[in-house]
Amino acid sequence: MKAAAIAFSAMLAFAAPLAAQSADSSQSARAAHTHDSLFGLDKPKHFVLSAFIEGASFAGLEAAGARRQTAMIGAVSVTSLFAVAREIHDRRTKGLFSFGDLVWDALGAGAGAILVRNTYR
Repeated sequence: MKAAAIAFSAMLAFAAPLAAQSADSSQSARAAHTHDSLFGLDKPKHFVLSAFIEGASFAGLEAAGARRQTAMIGAVSVTSLFAVAREIHDRRTKGLFSFGDLVWDALGAGAGAILVRNTYR
């Protein structure tokens, strides 16, 4: 049950900055010509990289002396920041802010959280 709550929290952490994002008309015209599939070739990369960032940041925070719960919250935060920052970068360079990428980032972060939650200290 806790793993589901953590995965849900990761998805909320990804969605909150998106709701606050303002529409930029100069960028939206360019993004309208670019289509991004929910099952594109880069989606497994987003999943694996997010799971890796989740695990590495959790391990780093625990090695630094953080308690497990604090390390988990920190790892979800770090993973969320990386995911949103990558999409902001893609928006600026390619003109596309991909919600599909964020979905796969959230799935990877959730899988990483489940894996590290079941590890021993």
